[in-house]
Amino acid sequence: MDKILRLNMKMKLFSMEDISSEYSAFGRKIGIMSIGNTGERGYKNSTVQITDMEGHPSRAAARGGLGSLMGSKKIKAIVLDVKIKVPVEYDDTEKFKHGVKNYIAGIKANPISGQAMPALGTAVLVNGVNALGGLPTRNYSSGTFEKAEDISGENLAKIQSTRGGKNGHVCHPGCVIGCSNIYNDANGKDLTSGFEYETIGLAGSNCGIGNLEGFLETEQKQQENTWELKEYLQSRASPLQHTIREH
Repeated sequence: MDKILRLNMKMKLFSMEDISSEYSAFGRKIGIMSIGNTGERGYKNSTVQITDMEGHPSRAAARGGLGSLMGSKKIKAIVLDVKIKVPVEYDDTEKFKHGVKNYIAGIKANPISGQAMPALGTAVLVNGVNALGGLPTRNYSSGTFEKAEDISGENLAKIQSTRGGKNGHVCHPGCVIGCSNIYNDANGKDLTSGFEYETIGLAGSNCGIGNLEGFLETEQKQQENTWELKEYLQSRASPLQHTIREH
């Protein structure tokens, strides 16, 4: 990578209002890893949100409370500005390429990774896991949910087809499955990217909610601070303290 910009805020509980110095423009071709209020407060359920190729802060490092780790170091975000391709050396380039080609062919030939997941996303697991009695339901008190079909990948795809959303979305370069999605509202406006099985299971059935948009507000709240940060950085950029490390 060419540059890493670490945004170090001087306050333990910081927000965008703490940023007072002038910013220089970053441009659009950046990646952002950032935390929200839960990370700032050191909560054990906090995440680190990473932007996808469209700029949605939707790919989450969601296990282990990593957001609180960044917050404890007073780091609001890490901005990746990649301009130089780093060459990779192989012991046997042709053998590696041959292996990759066969590996990709195997993924695409599999009915789950090659067909079901590109078409319906990871939400394709909802009905199957529910049938097996393993869908987190009502705070793990049950493994089956009577409204599983309503929050399933099949229903998600049906809704998408009327709103101009997108299934088969590739969230990072090099992915050969494309199991992500971009979910639009009734007016065709983007609401969220990455309506995954984990989100549906934990914010939906596990909370007793049988409507995809019934827990969409939770998904949006998780992204709210990161969206604000992204737009601010792209328009101005560079907080109270910053360190740029060249590679």
